[in-house]
Amino acid sequence: MACVPSNSPRCFPKSGFVILDPKEKIEEEEVPFYDPHNFYSVYIGEVLASRYQVVSKLG
Repeated sequence: MACVPSNSPRCFPKSGFVILDPKEKIEEEEVPFYDPHNFYSVYIGEVLASRYQVVSKLG
């Protein structure tokens, strides 16, 4: 992998991890205090604080 500036999208390996089947159900927990207005909407590929890149979303 090549080095890129910290605010650019990262390059990720194409092997070495398990890809989950999207048809397979995964146990999820319910959070009774959840209110979508209290959370920041992120987008896949978004880089936060010039350091963290969103690669996946839960839910």
